[in-house]
Amino acid sequence: MNVFTKRNALIGWIVTRFARRKLDKKLNALVGKPARRRTLAAGLGLAAVAATTVAVLARRERPAASTT
Repeated sequence: MNVFTKRNALIGWIVTRFARRKLDKKLNALVGKPARRRTLAAGLGLAAVAATTVAVLARRERPAASTT
């Protein structure tokens, strides 16, 4: 009975590993891939930087009120 213990443990580990990867792929498909979230965050960050830059430039180039 104890002859196949190591072999069964190895097979169980391999099967569990494949099942875990398959489950992770399914969960990532439901939630959204991390690469998409990372790309979205990078795009939003660039948009925020661009908006801030435009606001700073617009404020800097505003003509001063003339007193004359």
